[in-house]
Amino acid sequence: MKKKYFHSVGSENWVFQSIDADNGLKRLVSCKDIPIKRHIKIRSEANPYDPVDELYFEQRQVKRWKEGKMQRGKLRLIWERQGHLCPICHQIFRDNDDWDVHHIIRRVDGGGDEIDNLMMLHPNCHRLVHGNLG
Repeated sequence: MKKKYFHSVGSENWVFQSIDADNGLKRLVSCKDIPIKRHIKIRSEANPYDPVDELYFEQRQVKRWKEGKMQRGKLRLIWERQGHLCPICHQIFRDNDDWDVHHIIRRVDGGGDEIDNLMMLHPNCHRLVHGNLG
């Protein structure tokens, strides 16, 4: 059993793996190979239904979207719908540009995260929009 399933890989001993005729080497994922992802708590005084905190929650959402792969398709559809331009300054989004996602109908007013209710803005343009709302 030891010779069949446990091997040395690099500096690691007793690595559980087997050789599959079709796909080659199969190995269990080691806990040390999984990165630790820290979660940031929501500010205690933040209220998702208060228009004052709307920008805070949008920034949290953008941070999650940038870290994950789940929403990239949604972001690409928004980007293409806008013609690759920021609707406020009409400048094109470049690869190294930073961006925010803005809710057209605010979440506090019943707007959701549907693609039709979202637009990509440059961070300064996003601050301008929220500055004019207040």
